[in-house]
Amino acid sequence: MKTSRPMLICLLVAATALLAGCATPQTAHTEPQPGRYYVDGAYVQAVERAARTRGVTVHWINAPESKAGDQRTGN
Repeated sequence: MKTSRPMLICLLVAATALLAGCATPQTAHTEPQPGRYYVDGAYVQAVERAARTRGVTVHWINAPESKAGDQRTGN
């Protein structure tokens, strides 16, 4: 069975478009977006470090969150 030239061109265009979509940079996943909540990594590390020095294991059920762009205040 012989593939027609227009069909081959359509297949190549579709494959190129699919591969180009996969090659776009994923900045939305790497940069915090304003107004969204994220796990407060600095606080989690501080608590786990303090717990390790005391021989305690921490299991986070609801990890502390902070809003993107907000500075943590207090303890």
